[in-house]
Amino acid sequence: MDVEIIIENDDESLITITILKSKENKNVEVVPSACEKKRKKGVFNPQWLLDSQVSSFLREYKLDSTKILCIACNETFPIHYGGKNDIDRHIKLKRHINNMKSFNINRQLITSTMKPNKEIEETAAAEGAFVYHGVKHGHSYLSQQCTTNVLKTIFS
Repeated sequence: MDVEIIIENDDESLITITILKSKENKNVEVVPSACEKKRKKGVFNPQWLLDSQVSSFLREYKLDSTKILCIACNETFPIHYGGKNDIDRHIKLKRHINNMKSFNINRQLITSTMKPNKEIEETAAAEGAFVYHGVKHGHSYLSQQCTTNVLKTIFS
Protein backbone atom coordinates (compact mmCIF):
# COMPACT_ATOMS: atom_id res chain seq x y z
CA MET A 1 0.00 0.00 0.00
CA ASP A 2 1.58 3.28 -1.15
CA VAL A 3 0.48 6.65 0.20
CA GLU A 4 1.39 10.00 -1.33
CA ILE A 5 1.33 13.16 0.80
CA ILE A 6 1.43 16.63 -0.78
CA ILE A 7 2.53 19.56 1.39
CA GLU A 8 2.38 23.21 0.33
CA ASN A 9 4.62 25.70 2.15
CA ASP A 10 4.23 29.45 2.58
CA ASP A 11 7.02 30.09 0.08
CA GLU A 12 4.91 28.39 -2.61
CA SER A 13 7.09 25.30 -2.84
CA LEU A 14 5.40 21.98 -3.33
CA ILE A 15 6.70 18.93 -1.50
CA THR A 16 5.53 15.47 -2.46
CA ILE A 17 6.39 12.53 -0.22
CA THR A 18 5.67 8.95 -1.16
CA ILE A 19 5.37 6.54 1.72
CA LEU A 20 5.98 2.91 0.85
CA LYS A 21 4.67 0.43 3.35
CA SER A 22 6.00 -3.09 3.22
CA LYS A 23 3.51 -5.77 4.23
CA GLU A 24 6.18 -8.20 5.30
CA ASN A 25 8.39 -6.05 7.57
CA LYS A 26 5.80 -3.43 8.44
CA ASN A 27 8.44 -0.75 7.93
CA VAL A 28 7.65 2.70 6.61
CA GLU A 29 10.03 4.15 4.03
CA VAL A 30 9.87 7.79 2.97
CA VAL A 31 10.91 8.46 -0.62
CA PRO A 32 11.40 12.13 -1.51
CA SER A 33 10.21 13.07 -4.98
CA ALA A 34 11.82 15.43 -7.48
CA CYS A 35 9.44 18.25 -6.52
CA GLU A 36 10.79 18.24 -2.97
CA LYS A 37 14.10 19.78 -3.94
CA LYS A 38 13.79 23.45 -3.18
CA ARG A 39 15.05 25.87 -5.74
CA LYS A 40 18.08 27.73 -4.47
CA LYS A 41 17.75 31.49 -4.21
CA GLY A 42 19.94 33.46 -6.58
CA VAL A 43 22.31 35.56 -4.50
CA PHE A 44 25.10 37.99 -5.33
CA ASN A 45 28.33 36.30 -6.40
CA PRO A 46 31.50 38.41 -5.91
CA GLN A 47 33.12 36.67 -8.88
CA TRP A 48 30.74 38.57 -11.17
CA LEU A 49 32.74 41.71 -10.35
CA LEU A 50 35.85 40.12 -11.88
CA ASP A 51 34.19 40.40 -15.30
CA SER A 52 35.42 43.68 -16.81
CA GLN A 53 32.15 44.11 -18.72
CA VAL A 54 30.08 44.53 -15.54
CA SER A 55 32.57 45.51 -12.84
CA SER A 56 32.41 49.21 -13.69
CA PHE A 57 28.71 49.61 -12.90
CA LEU A 58 27.57 46.69 -10.72
CA ARG A 59 27.73 46.67 -6.94
CA GLU A 60 26.44 44.34 -4.27
CA TYR A 61 23.19 45.52 -2.68
CA LYS A 62 23.98 45.23 1.03
CA LEU A 63 20.36 45.22 2.26
CA ASP A 64 19.27 42.21 0.19
CA SER A 65 21.63 39.60 -1.25
CA THR A 66 19.03 38.56 -3.84
CA LYS A 67 19.29 41.99 -5.49
CA ILE A 68 22.11 43.80 -7.23
CA LEU A 69 22.78 47.53 -7.67
CA CYS A 70 23.46 49.12 -11.06
CA ILE A 71 25.14 52.45 -10.33
CA ALA A 72 24.80 53.58 -13.95
CA CYS A 73 21.00 53.31 -13.77
CA ASN A 74 20.86 54.06 -10.04
CA GLU A 75 18.50 51.15 -9.43
CA THR A 76 18.42 47.71 -7.91
CA PHE A 77 17.06 44.68 -9.68
CA PRO A 78 16.43 41.13 -8.45
CA ILE A 79 18.67 38.20 -9.32
CA HIS A 80 16.51 35.81 -7.30
CA TYR A 81 15.55 33.48 -10.14
CA GLY A 82 17.97 34.12 -12.99
CA GLY A 83 21.28 35.06 -11.38
CA LYS A 84 23.81 35.95 -14.08
CA ASN A 85 21.07 35.78 -16.75
CA ASP A 86 19.21 38.60 -14.97
CA ILE A 87 22.36 40.72 -15.20
CA ASP A 88 22.76 39.94 -18.91
CA ARG A 89 19.10 40.84 -19.47
CA HIS A 90 19.59 44.18 -17.66
CA ILE A 91 22.67 44.99 -19.77
CA LYS A 92 20.61 44.62 -22.97
CA LEU A 93 17.92 47.12 -21.89
CA LYS A 94 17.80 50.37 -23.92
CA ARG A 95 17.55 52.38 -20.72
CA HIS A 96 20.76 50.81 -19.40
CA ILE A 97 22.62 51.36 -22.68
CA ASN A 98 21.69 55.07 -22.67
CA ASN A 99 22.66 55.41 -19.01
CA MET A 100 26.01 53.74 -19.68
CA LYS A 101 26.84 56.30 -22.40
CA SER A 102 26.43 59.21 -20.00
CA PHE A 103 27.93 57.23 -17.11
CA ASN A 104 31.18 56.63 -19.01
CA ILE A 105 31.43 60.28 -20.11
CA ASN A 106 30.79 61.58 -16.58
CA ARG A 107 33.29 59.14 -15.13
CA GLN A 108 35.99 60.35 -17.55
CA LEU A 109 35.24 64.00 -16.74
CA ILE A 110 35.41 63.45 -13.00
CA THR A 111 38.60 61.41 -12.99
CA SER A 112 40.43 63.70 -15.42
CA THR A 113 39.62 66.92 -13.50
CA MET A 114 40.48 65.60 -10.03
CA LYS A 115 44.23 65.33 -9.81
CA PRO A 116 45.73 64.82 -6.39
CA ASN A 117 48.06 67.59 -5.27
CA LYS A 118 50.32 66.64 -2.39
CA GLU A 119 50.86 70.22 -1.22
CA ILE A 120 47.13 70.99 -1.05
CA GLU A 121 46.46 67.76 0.84
CA GLU A 122 49.18 68.50 3.38
CA THR A 123 47.85 72.03 3.93
CA ALA A 124 44.31 70.72 4.40
CA ALA A 125 45.57 68.13 6.89
CA ALA A 126 47.45 70.80 8.87
CA GLU A 127 44.38 73.09 8.95
CA GLY A 128 42.19 70.20 10.07
CA ALA A 129 44.61 69.24 12.83
CA PHE A 130 44.76 72.85 14.01
CA VAL A 131 40.97 73.17 14.19
CA TYR A 132 40.67 69.82 15.97
CA HIS A 133 43.29 70.88 18.51
CA GLY A 134 41.43 74.15 19.22
CA VAL A 135 38.07 72.42 19.63
CA LYS A 136 39.53 69.73 21.88
CA HIS A 137 40.99 72.33 24.25
CA GLY A 138 37.89 74.54 24.18
CA HIS A 139 39.39 77.51 22.30
CA SER A 140 36.94 79.70 20.43
CA TYR A 141 37.36 80.36 16.74
CA LEU A 142 37.84 84.08 17.46
CA SER A 143 40.78 83.34 19.75
CA GLN A 144 42.34 81.20 17.03
CA GLN A 145 41.90 83.80 14.27
CA CYS A 146 45.25 85.48 14.95
CA THR A 147 47.06 82.13 14.91
CA THR A 148 45.24 81.15 11.73
CA ASN A 149 46.56 84.25 9.97
CA VAL A 150 50.10 83.46 11.12
CA LEU A 151 49.80 79.88 9.87
CA LYS A 152 48.53 81.08 6.49
CA THR A 153 51.64 83.20 6.00
CA ILE A 154 53.87 80.32 7.12
CA PHE A 155 52.34 77.80 4.67
CA SER A 156 52.02 80.18 1.71
